[in-house]
Amino acid sequence: MEGREPPLLSRRVRWSAAGLVALALAFSVLLRVQGAHREATGEAFLCSAGSTFDCETVLGSKYASLLGVPLSSWGIFGHLLLLLLLAGGAATPWRTASSAALAGFYGLVCITLFLVSRFAIGKLCPFCTLVHIADLAAAALLLRPGIRALGALPRPAPLLPFLLIAAVSFAPVAFAEDYARSWARAQRLAGRPSGATRWIDLSSSTDLGKPDAEICVVLFLDFGCPFCQDCFARVTEARRDPAVRERVAFVFKHIPLDLECNPRVGSTVHAGACAAARAAQAAESIGQGAAAFAFLFANADLGFAELVLERLGKDLKLAEQEWVALRASPAVAAILGRDLDEYYALGLEGAPVVFLDGREIVPERLLEELARALGRESGR
Repeated sequence: MEGREPPLLSRRVRWSAAGLVALALAFSVLLRVQGAHREATGEAFLCSAGSTFDCETVLGSKYASLLGVPLSSWGIFGHLLLLLLLAGGAATPWRTASSAALAGFYGLVCITLFLVSRFAIGKLCPFCTLVHIADLAAAALLLRPGIRALGALPRPAPLLPFLLIAAVSFAPVAFAEDYARSWARAQRLAGRPSGATRWIDLSSSTDLGKPDAEICVVLFLDFGCPFCQDCFARVTEARRDPAVRERVAFVFKHIPLDLECNPRVGSTVHAGACAAARAAQAAESIGQGAAAFAFLFANADLGFAELVLERLGKDLKLAEQEWVALRASPAVAAILGRDLDEYYALGLEGAPVVFLDGREIVPERLLEELARALGRESGR
């Protein structure tokens, strides 16, 4: 009697791969939840601060997002899709080929991210590494069945599943991420009393715009925070409008989430943020605060090592010893301390924090809130 042809994807391989994908999904969810908590409260990640393993450095780097969406969110979507392909029905050639294609793609992404993390960033995220290991193991299990399944499909059908996945992925992930981030921030702002900034001392702070402007925007920023970098970019974009330059003043306050000068942060979130804040405030003392803010945010990906800060001093045309003394001056330390006292006295959390005419707003909606304020003012 002629033997039956074995299935393209055996039950054992199929469910082993599904288990590995479920493990990777669980760690992706953990990373996104930790990221959302970090955005809302400013608290460090579970595995922050280590010589080799440091989630904060890895997940706060420019490599941690794609098209403005955290890689953990992409991971959640992709792993759910892969689980659906593996566990959602019979192991047909189409389903097997699609599973192998997606798992192989994630395997290549994992190798790339590991190399970037190890050699470009210089740190490793242990939870990310566990995701990489699970994805690579799943890809190894599915590779041979996937190749066999490709041979069972008519050309060019093998390409269609993966192209379809790539085409439809971005929209739902981006929408869900944007909605979740905005909702979480809005919930945190609920009940915040308006007029809170009347207790904030705006003197000696870096500002852009006319001192007697109709509208005042106060921003608490950390130079090591990628979300603060995005917020500063929104300010730059807003100031391209002549009406904004004429009628809106932006005042920048410091909230370095760094134990070196901020013991109330609990643990260092952005190493070097205190040094950067001192440099910006020192530049403000000679009337160059705006230039320093632009320089520090533009070079944030380089970190805030002394060489970077020395370059800022040279750009400001200051002698080396003068620049060192200026940054170490008691006046600069006093203003940083004042900003921190005000931040914690107001019960603020995380960074950035933005007030528009005394009302805290969601930083991602700065441009929309400014447009509304300008329209309301012009209608009076």
